[in-house]
Amino acid sequence: MSLKKIRAKDGVACGRRFFGLDKLCKFSGLLVVLGGCFFPGTAVIAQLPLEADNTLNNPSQVVPFSPIDFGIVGGDRRGSNLFHSFREFNVSEGGSVYFGTDAGVANILTRVTGGNGSQIRGVLGVVGSNANLFLLNPNGILLGPNAQLDLRGSFLASTAEGFLFANRDNFSASNPQPPGLLSVSAPIGLQYGDRPGNITSYATFLAVDSGRSLVLAGGAVRLDGSSLAFQFPNGGRLELGSVSGAGVLPLRVQGHNLALRPPATGLERGRITMTNGSTLDARAQTQGAIALYGGNINILEGSALLSALTPGSALPDLRGGNITINATGTVRVVGPDTRIVADVQAGARGDAGDITIVAQNLNVLEGVQLNTNMYGAGSAGTVQLIGGDRIRIDNSTVSSQLMDGAVGQGGNVGIAANRLWVVNGAALSSSSFGTGDGGAVQVLVGDRTVIDNSSLNSEVSGNAQGDGGDVSIATGSLRVLNNAQLSATTFSQGDAGDVLIQARDNVLFDQAFAFSRVNRAGVGEGGNVAIVSGSVTVLNGSQLIADSQGRGNAGNVFIQARDRVLFQGTSPNGQLASAAFTDVDPEGVGHSGNIGILANTLELRDRASLTASNASTGDAGSVILGVSDRILLDNAALASELESTGRGQGGNVVIGTGDLTLRNESRVLAQTRGMGNAGNVIIDAENLHVLEGSQVIAQSEGMGNAGFILINARGNVVFDGASADGSFASAAFTRIGETAVGQGGGVFISAESLRVTGGGQLIADTLGTGDAGAVFLQIRGPVQFDGASPNGQLLSGAFTSVAEGANGNGGNVAIQAGSLTLQNGGRLVADTESDGNAGNVIIETQGPLRVIGTNPISGNSSAIFSEGFGNAGGNGGNVIISADSLDIRDGGALAVRAFGSGNAGNIIATVGYLTLTGGNISAESLGTGRGGQIAIAADHLVLDDESTISTQTNSTNGGNIALAVDRALVLRRGSLISTEAGRAEGSGNGGDIFIDADFVVGIPQENSDIVANAFEGSGGNIAIATQGIFGLEYRPELTELSDITASSRFGLDGTVVVDTPGIDPVQGLVALPSGVVDASDQIGQVCPTGPAAAERLGRFVVTGRGGLPPSPLDPLESDEVEAGWVSQDEVRDRPSMPTPEPHSTQPTPAITEAESWVRDAQGNIYLVAGAALGLPSLAERGGTCPQVH
Repeated sequence: MSLKKIRAKDGVACGRRFFGLDKLCKFSGLLVVLGGCFFPGTAVIAQLPLEADNTLNNPSQVVPFSPIDFGIVGGDRRGSNLFHSFREFNVSEGGSVYFGTDAGVANILTRVTGGNGSQIRGVLGVVGSNANLFLLNPNGILLGPNAQLDLRGSFLASTAEGFLFANRDNFSASNPQPPGLLSVSAPIGLQYGDRPGNITSYATFLAVDSGRSLVLAGGAVRLDGSSLAFQFPNGGRLELGSVSGAGVLPLRVQGHNLALRPPATGLERGRITMTNGSTLDARAQTQGAIALYGGNINILEGSALLSALTPGSALPDLRGGNITINATGTVRVVGPDTRIVADVQAGARGDAGDITIVAQNLNVLEGVQLNTNMYGAGSAGTVQLIGGDRIRIDNSTVSSQLMDGAVGQGGNVGIAANRLWVVNGAALSSSSFGTGDGGAVQVLVGDRTVIDNSSLNSEVSGNAQGDGGDVSIATGSLRVLNNAQLSATTFSQGDAGDVLIQARDNVLFDQAFAFSRVNRAGVGEGGNVAIVSGSVTVLNGSQLIADSQGRGNAGNVFIQARDRVLFQGTSPNGQLASAAFTDVDPEGVGHSGNIGILANTLELRDRASLTASNASTGDAGSVILGVSDRILLDNAALASELESTGRGQGGNVVIGTGDLTLRNESRVLAQTRGMGNAGNVIIDAENLHVLEGSQVIAQSEGMGNAGFILINARGNVVFDGASADGSFASAAFTRIGETAVGQGGGVFISAESLRVTGGGQLIADTLGTGDAGAVFLQIRGPVQFDGASPNGQLLSGAFTSVAEGANGNGGNVAIQAGSLTLQNGGRLVADTESDGNAGNVIIETQGPLRVIGTNPISGNSSAIFSEGFGNAGGNGGNVIISADSLDIRDGGALAVRAFGSGNAGNIIATVGYLTLTGGNISAESLGTGRGGQIAIAADHLVLDDESTISTQTNSTNGGNIALAVDRALVLRRGSLISTEAGRAEGSGNGGDIFIDADFVVGIPQENSDIVANAFEGSGGNIAIATQGIFGLEYRPELTELSDITASSRFGLDGTVVVDTPGIDPVQGLVALPSGVVDASDQIGQVCPTGPAAAERLGRFVVTGRGGLPPSPLDPLESDEVEAGWVSQDEVRDRPSMPTPEPHSTQPTPAITEAESWVRDAQGNIYLVAGAALGLPSLAERGGTCPQVH
């Protein structure tokens, strides 16, 4: 070796520090020409050892230039590989070590075989070629604060024991041998021993040339205030690898591209730590990548991994480098200034790199930023966090963003783990602020996901033009807590994404939110919020929202659960109720979405609600529930509303379930308050219970029609009770509100049975402009209207009405039922208080109809009414009844009334048995209108205990009463049939009474009357067609006896005409004996009587006629043998009948009361008065009976 000295004044920097590579330093074989290598005035600095070990065929040679500056020559050459071996290898502080090569060397492989680690505190370089430099010391490597690299190739420092080659050669530091003759290719792996040494870097700026790789692969690798980079402008690779046990770490060498390829298994990994502001900086005009491979990896205290595509390159289709962290243990990224960022900077063109972290456990804590951002033109990268077990993101941000001014696509944020916590203000987001779509936020978790006071969001905002991505979570269970948010929104031009949740077990929202929204500045479609899970629980003011505050349609909210869905409670301050809603704000334009829930059970409690509404131009959505078992609303609401500022159509509330229960003032509502029709409420259930002031409502408070309430129940329907303060009935009602203009809907119920009790009500009314709807009940079994609210103010019933000041007609109350009972104040009412006509009450029952009693609190009677109230100009409606039997008792009433200028309606009843016991049937005009008519057709008609059938008017003609009774009309104990006119001393004529009955029966002393009276007008006419009248007598005026009168106080008296075929009415009416015959005395007493006989022989009760034996001992014979009662040959027209013509007077035999009956030889039956006719008496035909003692 030759050394040429230079004068001190000629001393210049060689390499970057001391050598002029092109002029001063030349290595040719073993001859070194070092020009200008004189070191004037060099201070004495502590020298670290540098010593070759002579283990090579051509040993490495150390050429000193100063006490701390050295050149390395010699070494074994194998193809393009140059091998060096040292006992000690260090670079002193402020010093330098340069390897000399020629242009044919591609890789310099250096091993340290001694027992000490290597310290690189100065410059480590290569001259003579662009070779890669490999430094291997199993005992450890330290890079000091001033460590630098001066080379044109890549650099790898490792604490492995040897380099592994493709031919299985191993250039080993633990078993140092010369390299094999076939070691001519690049190494393919690093062979580690049991306890690899550590690599620690304090280097403030350790860099390789652009496009090169810098790799540290040791046992534990630590960067403390250290920065690894490559020279600008082109990219390269920065890699850290840690191995804690014996094995091979695969290595890829392709030119200057060095990369670790750790296996997924079979190699135990060690710890990597970056702390104290350490950085891996791969920002460049072309791709710069970062990779960390270890067991546990810690990135702490403001440390950063930076990859960016910077402006300046003219190359097309560039891509920023990826940042990869791969750990078999735990990765911790901690600290407020700690960052992992992959960007494309403003002015650059190309896609940003991805950030990928794979670990068993991952903790991102205390303000960390994990971002991939697009500021230029291209797509933002993807952030992928993959945890074998657990990921925790705490008060940190993980995002992919297309920034303001950028053009391209936002990237995705993806998380996969077994368990995930996103807590304490953490955020996972994918956003677009530029021109292009935002990415998605995707979470895939096997077991449990917790989002606590944190957010997952996808956003289109600022000046963006593009669609937002979805926020999707697939997990075992999900807990969203403490003001946490899952959101997909647009503030700009583009559609919002969806919020999609799929949980195997359960989903819990507790004071938390999930929403997809078009915000006020947004133009685009809102996304959906969809949840599929085993169960879904929404508590304490949590809300699921799909809304639009801008120009675009709101999305839908959809929940599907195998088991239960629960919404319950309000926020701690009481301002927010747990809810799901879709909405379009007044500032927005568009249709609101639907709310759909499929579940086994659904519960809404404590002010919870499901609402689809629209306050702008567009339709409201529908609420659609399909729940297989049961739905409970407890102080809760289901609603579809067109708000007061809305212009569109209301949506429907559709419920299909097993049992539906509403309690504690719950509401099911389809309403319009704007310009458009309300939707309908449609319920299909096994059973329906509406309790404690809860209500089912379809109404219009604006410019539009009210909807319909359609209830179909396979079992029972119950409306019971009122609100706690007694102000709200448990009800179903359809209404035209006070300021509304539109047509009323209707309440339609089909069920097995219906009970409306304790103040429950079914209502169809109008308070504004438009006709009221109808109440129609089709019940296969019993219907019951019973009682009132506890305060007596709300009567149970079905009502249609036209309120005072309203403009419209009332609807009908129509009932088809097996049976119908009104008791304790229960009512059916169709009324009007305005100029519109009241509706009709139409009842058809297969069984009995009962109207019984009064309410014990308020005294209101059980009743069926059609009325015109107050000063109403409208007409009252009709009451039309068809029933097997009608029983009105104890203050019960059936009435049509008019109190104003309108006419009263009519009562038309077709029944089997009609019984009034302390009840009344009336048609009244108490104003100036015409009185109503009463027409009744019945098999039997009994009035008892001061019952009445009456028509009354104040000043107009009285209404008529027509009674067609197949058998007997009976009046008892002060009962009354009356048509009366002029109650207010008016001039109206009395109404007519038409009676067609087999018999008309009264008791003379009981003061039961048939009356057709007037005040100033003429008295009405009374026409009776009958076989006989018993106990009532015509008199010119009423007496204390049972009377038939047709009189006028100041006008002409009416007429009384009785048509009794075959009987001369001139002979007068036959009075029955005042003493009632004991029927038991009419049975042939051929057997002993008395207490002993009763105990031994029992008793026999006879009812009806025909086919009866003369005594209990005779055989029962066919009822084809009848007593010869006479019937009219022609069937009477019921209920109307002609006025009978008076008969001429013909003498007739006196009627003699029958005392017994006999049968002749031909089998004919005769009623006889004893044995006077010469026929055998009953006693003669009696049998014998054993003596009873």
